[in-house]
Amino acid sequence: MTEVEGIDPSRTMVIAHGILDPPPAAGKDVRAELDIAADAPVVGAVGVLRPQKAISVLLRAALLLRKQYPRLRVLIAGDGFEQVELEALSRELGLADVVSFLGHRGDVPDLLASLDVAVSSSDFEGSPLAVMEYMAAGLPIAATDVGGVPDLIDSGVHGLLVPRRDAAALAGAIGQLLENPERAREMGARARERRAAEFTIDAFVRRLEELYLKLLAEKRRA
Repeated sequence: MTEVEGIDPSRTMVIAHGILDPPPAAGKDVRAELDIAADAPVVGAVGVLRPQKAISVLLRAALLLRKQYPRLRVLIAGDGFEQVELEALSRELGLADVVSFLGHRGDVPDLLASLDVAVSSSDFEGSPLAVMEYMAAGLPIAATDVGGVPDLIDSGVHGLLVPRRDAAALAGAIGQLLENPERAREMGARARERRAAEFTIDAFVRRLEELYLKLLAEKRRA
């Protein structure tokens, strides 16, 4: 708004939205469904498969990680017009046995419960709902430092942030979380606590109400 439309920054403010509390996992064993060993490292992303999400960067990060983690699996849930291209890239990189494109899933809580690390590799974002869902699931998160993501995740506290379009940096962040499971669990727990405290529908409505009351008070004074 400020850069493209030229709106005075002093006349703008950001109100973080929130999500409903996700339903609990039903106990479905997604790893067993996909023939993944219980102790294999599993990384995943949920979202619409379009260029903004830069899933290709996650695939290239997986190629780097595979050298250190031969049993690595990457689960990508969601559909979109870029899926065919991404599947072709996965085969080109020799990752057909590593990456699974799962399409639309109606069991996202169970899917998230199967992950060790959740990833957001986007080129740009607002306040991504997927990241909030990862937080609600208590997952450690490796994400690109774009848009509203830093407002959700303090790097080193709730997850790790890396520059956009940097597959090596993304692989490094994911590797750090896989190598330090206790630290990763602590980050995930802090992420869950923050989401529950700050990024709920009730908190969003409260912030919006406060803005309306402030504007109304200013109008009355004028």
